[in-house]
Amino acid sequence: MRSIAKERTYFSSSLRCGICHSNISSTSHIFQSKILHIPVCTRCRHHFPEEDIELMLNMFIAYGGYYGKLSCQDFSLAQIFKSEEFPNETVNQPQQVNIKLLHSALLHGISPRELILQLEEFILD
Repeated sequence: MRSIAKERTYFSSSLRCGICHSNISSTSHIFQSKILHIPVCTRCRHHFPEEDIELMLNMFIAYGGYYGKLSCQDFSLAQIFKSEEFPNETVNQPQQVNIKLLHSALLHGISPRELILQLEEFILD
């Protein structure tokens, strides 16, 4: 398997975490996805379970952005469901709703587990 961590010139002179985009100064302690050739910093590796790391890397490859790009204070489930991004016809496509919700949450620095808790609270209210 090719390692981007060992090929720093592949993208630029500095290596960035595939989740939070922080600079990775030492490649000796990074995590690298088994499926994707994207390094993950030590902080993200310790903060997220491996399943979440793989999911997040895939989401950012498919839809762009990175974890915590936007302020978590700007994240509101009520506003998201009322926005034009979630028209009525998406109710028939729950997978699309789930993907958009998860991607939006990740951009706002909300982990998959935190999103589930927020959804549970939202439903119960």
